[in-house]
Amino acid sequence: MTENFNNFSNVTLSGTTTVDCWINTEGVGSSSGPSKTINNNTFSNITTGGSAFMGISTGSSGANSSISNNTISNITNTNGIIGINIGSSNGQGTHTCAFNTLSNLSGNSVSALQGGSSFINSMYINNNIIGPATANGTGSQLYGINLVFGKTNNIFMNKIYDLVNNNISGSVTGITVANSLSVTPGAVNSIYNNIIGNLRAPFKNGLSDAIKGINLGNFNDTALSLVYYNTVYIPAQVSSGTNFSSAAIYHTAYTSSSTSDL
Repeated sequence: MTENFNNFSNVTLSGTTTVDCWINTEGVGSSSGPSKTINNNTFSNITTGGSAFMGISTGSSGANSSISNNTISNITNTNGIIGINIGSSNGQGTHTCAFNTLSNLSGNSVSALQGGSSFINSMYINNNIIGPATANGTGSQLYGINLVFGKTNNIFMNKIYDLVNNNISGSVTGITVANSLSVTPGAVNSIYNNIIGNLRAPFKNGLSDAIKGINLGNFNDTALSLVYYNTVYIPAQVSSGTNFSSAAIYHTAYTSSSTSDL
């Protein structure tokens, strides 16, 4: 399935109209889905009201699927924004999400690139440009890349910058490989040669870290994390909140140790 060179831009909506720009869940499931190519599409200058925005989302995709060279930019709403979502029903072989630009995203919460699947053998997320992005909602989270499932994830040569959470209880994370990856025994996460910079939470007040450059979850004892040659820049800043902390690399504690090479 090929879905290339579409342009949906300059749209203004009010009320609670949900915006789903490109959704492809065609296929019977993770074991025998079709290969999908979603490349060179543009979704730009879109303002919505109080409902969610989804740029590109896939499910039931098969081996050699690609989401690449797409542009999602200048998106504004008062709810949540998801730029690209890799659904958990995708499966088989190798999948690629590369050379996408996700910029000027502003919503209550923002997840620029998210998802993953424990049925994908090898996932490549590389050479994406993410930022600027802003989150404003109460308790909101702002993610550059947020993976929650996977077997072998390769995250490299991405540029993530100018992520700002303006809420007093909000947080900012450049790249996170979340706790749910523990459901995949032997998961391998290679995170390397990424540039993450200028992450800010100027009003944060709380004991948990407001900013995390790279966040590693509490994987099981067969998981392996390889984190190397990354650049993380968190500028010196003063939050208006009483309590504030940050971490370039953060690893959640777990009773059964995983293996990490930092």
